Amino acid sequence: KDRLFAKTTAVGPRIVPPLLRRMDSEKPDERTAAFALLRHATGLEFGYDAAGAPEFHNTALAMLTDVRYLRNDWTNTIVAADRLIAADPKGPLTGRAGYQGAYARYQLKQYPDAIRALTALMPVVKGSRMETKTAFLLGESLFATGEATKAAEQYSAATTNETGAFAAEAYY
Repeated sequence: KDRLFAKTTAVGPRIVPPLLRRMDSEKPDERTAAFALLRHATGLEFGYDAAGAPEFHNTALAMLTDVRYLRNDWTNTIVAADRLIAADPKGPLTGRAGYQGAYARYQLKQYPDAIRALTALMPVVKGSRMETKTAFLLGESLFATGEATKAAEQYSAATTNETGAFAAEAYY
């Protein structure tokens, strides 16, 4: 996924946005053409099933979520993240995409939705490096809704395995 994302973004600003729109199309022919362009641009191969859907659909959704997140396109980050989570609720790409979708909700001040998303994400990221960030963002979301006591619990959980500047921010 990292190699795919790095090479794809290097294609250029005129190719990537239309490509992303076509990858997200409801029309199978447009999606197939977009993946053909992606395959050509990256040199990576994608398999197709009988219906023409990409075999690596979840990787493509994760890439789409990443690009939208990095562009601060919060509404579309939520859409892409939710699609990936629905397709693979406990998969290896779900933690990052789930966090990005929740962060987008936080940025849009949709705090109750962010809290629900982060709470559902906690078991998925348990023991991973995303656990700390998820707990911290959950604390921020809870604090934004006036639930300071619950927020403090999440800030404390976020500092359990952290040191340095991030831990200082969480303690603060």
